[in-house]
Amino acid sequence: MEKRIAKKAPYFNPEELRKELSEIYQLNQANDSKLRSLVLETLIEVKKQAHKSAETELLDNGDGRICAQGLSLFQDELIRVIYDFTTHHIYR
Repeated sequence: MEKRIAKKAPYFNPEELRKELSEIYQLNQANDSKLRSLVLETLIEVKKQAHKSAETELLDNGDGRICAQGLSLFQDELIRVIYDFTTHHIYR
């Protein structure tokens, strides 16, 4: 879990998150509700950590534009990870 958290935008390691989600899938593919729950919990935690990191960065440098760019990059990368997970594991 700590490997996927980063201090700078996008505030997480996309490759580590992909691996983590793939592991969750491999261990829980037979149980749809558990799979959904674990994936959702993981994504919520990534979002919380990203917002915390963005807030810390904003308080450190006071530049709202940089904060907004970082959050935008976070969203873009998270969408890519979710798309990859969905197309590789759910709807092949």
